[in-house]
Order: sequence, then C-alpha cells, then structure tokens
Amino acid sequence: MKTLLKFLVLVILLNVVRYVFAYPLEGRFVIPGMFGVMEKFPESFNNDFTGTDFAISLFYNFMLWLAAAGIFQLAHPKVNGGFIAKSLKIYGLSCLFFLSLSAVYMNHFNDAVKPFYLYSMLDALILFPIVAVANGVIYPKLFR
Repeated sequence: MKTLLKFLVLVILLNVVRYVFAYPLEGRFVIPGMFGVMEKFPESFNNDFTGTDFAISLFYNFMLWLAAAGIFQLAHPKVNGGFIAKSLKIYGLSCLFFLSLSAVYMNHFNDAVKPFYLYSMLDALILFPIVAVANGVIYPKLFR
C-alpha cells in the first residue's frame, strides 16, 4: 500500500510539473495554432469547454502520466544509466507511442484538420522530455 501511495504522489507531482513548467512553452508554440484549427472547425471540436470538460481533460492527462510512470516503474531496472537518463529513454518510448497514435488519427482527417494533430505531436515533444526529467529527479527520492 505504501508503494501505491508513493506512486500516486509521483503521478500527481508529474502532473503538476506538466502544467507549471510545460504550459508556458505550450502557450507560445502549441496553443495558438491548435486553438486556431479548433476555431475554424467548430463542428469537429468542442470550443465550449465546461467545468466538467476541464475535469475530464485533467483526468485524461493524469491517466497519460500514470501510464508513462507505470511503464517506467516496470522497465527502469532493465535500462542502463542514471535515473534521468533512464527516464528520458523510457518516457521517450512512451512519447513515440503517443506520436505514432496521433499520426494514425491524423491520417483519417482532411488536410485542413491535420495541423491539429501536428500541434498535438509538437506538444508531446515538449511535454515528454520535461516530465521525463522531473520523473528522473523525483522518482529516486520517493523510491529509495
């Protein structure tokens, strides 16, 4: 039980890092373009985000980092390097999965909507390294 609580604390901290440290970069490089596509196609995107929609979005983000942290928990004993290097390698694999899935979905949309997925991929390339480094710093402190 103690390990599960530590793991949940880790995932919560990673989510905090995701919003505190990555959000300024997203605000500059991702959000204007992504929201621009969303505004052009209101029939395809939810532009009237309610409090419930925001809570669901936070939950989905939590689950994303829960999965990445879970993969790290399972894989890190078999990966070489210090914790930051291990974290970058393992989170890099999770990022590759995310990018691949985004590309698969992007392929099903017309050219006008495809930039949304490109911005989503850019977002992943910003988020995963930041969260990976945070994991590499926080994980060994929580799990001595």
